[in-house]
Amino acid sequence: MELKHQAKREGRTVSELIREALEGYLRRGEKKKTLSFVGAGRSGRNDISEKSEEILEQAFERAR
Repeated sequence: MELKHQAKREGRTVSELIREALEGYLRRGEKKKTLSFVGAGRSGRNDISEKSEEILEQAFERAR
């Protein structure tokens, strides 16, 4: 019922509200996920949280 009331208040259809909500939900799922092991150890660096992707990229390049 709340969905119908919200649609009426906004002058939109229930389908439009559902579509918009689903698109927003899916976009949030596309965000890059932080690697779970980042920050698990001690490196002596104090910038790892801000530069984790850059640091990993450099490490992978060195390993090639």
